[in-house]
Amino acid sequence: MDAMKNNPFSEVSGADSSDEVLSAAIVGTWVSRFPRLGGGETTYFMDGHAAASVYADSPDLIPSKAYIKGSWTISDGRLITKVSETDPPGVLPVGHTSVCRIESLNVEELVLVTEDQTRLIERRRPNPPKEHIEAPKHEVTVPSD
Repeated sequence: MDAMKNNPFSEVSGADSSDEVLSAAIVGTWVSRFPRLGGGETTYFMDGHAAASVYADSPDLIPSKAYIKGSWTISDGRLITKVSETDPPGVLPVGHTSVCRIESLNVEELVLVTEDQTRLIERRRPNPPKEHIEAPKHEVTVPSD
């Protein structure tokens, strides 16, 4: 297990890994497909921000595309995401929180189990551009001594 703690890209799960190991391993862009619904991409930034773009395959689902911004954290082996903004507005309510148990996570695959026990399998997008891993630069004021 010590080797796994030093390598965030080994196979890990929420049950047998520290939140720090899971947090380091999840940073990046993950691609999802939802049968009969559509799919999307979610990027987890190092600073705890997240951004997602989703699309619908069915003409019955409106809107057919949406963009979601928010925050993420990992606690007790669970991925917790919170919505701060959507486009179009109202796709999800601002403040909506989702909690998923991390079943497994490695360099290529993230398996989440939702609160209703739905199993979601996401694949890491290969070689994401650097700006997808590093959070956008924020202006920071440093207090002087």
